[in-house]
Amino acid sequence: MIRKNIQDRRPIVYALSSLETSQDRLENVCLRIGCDLRPTHDMESLRSSISSSENFAVVISTELSFAAFLPTIHALQLQSYPIEVILLTYGWKAFDAVRAIRLGMTDVLDLPVDEALLQQSIEEALIRDAKRKEARSFGIPVTLSERLTFQESRILAAIAHGKTTKQIGSELDLSVRTVHYRFKSILTKLGVTSRAEAVELLCRYSASTKAEESLYSNSH
Repeated sequence: MIRKNIQDRRPIVYALSSLETSQDRLENVCLRIGCDLRPTHDMESLRSSISSSENFAVVISTELSFAAFLPTIHALQLQSYPIEVILLTYGWKAFDAVRAIRLGMTDVLDLPVDEALLQQSIEEALIRDAKRKEARSFGIPVTLSERLTFQESRILAAIAHGKTTKQIGSELDLSVRTVHYRFKSILTKLGVTSRAEAVELLCRYSASTKAEESLYSNSH
């Protein structure tokens, strides 16, 4: 069973599907991993239901051709935050999946879907979504948080606020040695060599994220 999200609510799986067999398997998976299943009937209902504060993933099950459904996926991703989208479909090819991933798809599974694979895909999607939102809550952009552990993201945020190693250790209940070790890991993962470079990189990514969010907002 996956953990609850940062608001201490159950994770949500939004399902856009007209296929009863897929719906039955989704119900089984959600029951096993402890999340709420919320069926929706069309894209507009789905987009109006989701909230950036929730821990959720979207599962789309369709008999339409893969190519026909790509514009729907692209439209769903035109939000101010990334969305985990899992597509269940027939007859897709490798180049279709590559194109879908570029448009923001998380995973593509064959119909009829295997429940074990579906469960693994949903669990991984919910964990990624929760991690991004936790990091975002203290100012770490998605593009950086995906390179770091949750603890490393918190340390980077504290560094950006001018906290000393001792202060960071006290706030996060870590030893000074552990903070030093984690900081070295941050430098390696971000490809920088100092606090100043790490903060500069964070500021640059934050500015880029704000510009993208403004662009997405203006497109609605």
